[in-house]
Amino acid sequence: MKFKKNHMIGIFVFIIFNFVGYYSFAVIANEKSLIDDARLAYENNKLDQALEIYKKIPQSSDFWLEALEEKAWTYLRKNNANDALATITTVTSDLLAPQIGPEPYLLKAIINYKLCNIKGVLEDFSFFKMRFQTRSGELEKLATTQTNSSLPKALTVLKAHKNSLGQLKADDFGLEIQNLPRYFYRDKEVQTSVATGNDSATILRISLLAKDDSKEIETILQKMHLLESQIVQQVFAYNKEMQNKQKSEYSSKISKNTLVFPYGKGNDIWVDEIDSFEAATSECPVDPFKGVKQ
Repeated sequence: MKFKKNHMIGIFVFIIFNFVGYYSFAVIANEKSLIDDARLAYENNKLDQALEIYKKIPQSSDFWLEALEEKAWTYLRKNNANDALATITTVTSDLLAPQIGPEPYLLKAIINYKLCNIKGVLEDFSFFKMRFQTRSGELEKLATTQTNSSLPKALTVLKAHKNSLGQLKADDFGLEIQNLPRYFYRDKEVQTSVATGNDSATILRISLLAKDDSKEIETILQKMHLLESQIVQQVFAYNKEMQNKQKSEYSSKISKNTLVFPYGKGNDIWVDEIDSFEAATSECPVDPFKGVKQ
């Protein structure tokens, strides 16, 4: 009887384990389907429909950050700079910085530029350089030597989830994720090589993904330099007449608390406040050269 009881418990645990695994896989598949549908709507210029779909992706999803970034681009395409700025400010917050790529910083700089917030644009440049200096070096090292400080731990996590690779999230890799290619654990070639125990193929594929990420960082940096050059030209062209015309008010609020945009060092943010930003701006929210040394 004791053996039979233990056997039944074992079967029950097996069923529950597999049900949870299947449910998790189904949820992830649904979230992937949602973001694909939103992208299709965006491509077909059905922007309102795209926004509604993006909003369906929960904060717990591994696709949430992608959805937020793409939602910000959608708001900008609708010429809604307020919501675009509010959304991308969430994405580029310190709390989420290890998980995002370089493009959100360019988008935030473009939005601030559109709103005549030149000081904000320069702060975006500063944050980008600060956050990607170390990361860029680690990615380049991984691309050229097929190893860096974070790869061994990443391989350990991958092997530990050998039978559930489709359920991995960025959070599973902790802070190590900032020195690794974005979403490398979703890559089909990586998953296949891990599942078959081919470590050399896994490492080679991750190093190639790191090379792609390094190129993306370099491309975004070049675009930022172009925007920076445009700003420098405007600084020298600026005069008192423009100064009188461009007056504005710039404020933001988050939930029940007040937070001054642009988000910067010294402004703490709680986890439950993420994705609650709201921005209120006029056509040109700030004196575009206030605080900028000429």
